[in-house]
Amino acid sequence: MKKCAEQPGRGAAKQAATGPGPSVTAAPTLAGEATLLSDLRTLVQSARQRLANVANATYTLLCWQLGRRLLRENLHGGRAAYGKQALATVSQQLTTEFGAGFNQRCPAAS
Repeated sequence: MKKCAEQPGRGAAKQAATGPGPSVTAAPTLAGEATLLSDLRTLVQSARQRLANVANATYTLLCWQLGRRLLRENLHGGRAAYGKQALATVSQQLTTEFGAGFNQRCPAAS
């Protein structure tokens, strides 16, 4: 019976000699979580940057196409006076339908 009573003491002494179990295994897990979080942040930031680039390129192309079409319509046949009135009307209608950004001036100058 003495051996059974002594074994719990030996186990506690052995555990104390090797160090605490949970904190030793917790450190690599925390480092792994930090790496995972860092990788996920990089993915999100990269995706956001790509979205911003595509949105900016698309908006630039839209503005160029709108300007080209308006110039073609207004300058064709020397209708500059008519073109100014048409531009004001179209600008107002586009602003009503799609919101700000369709005024008569260039969006970059606004």
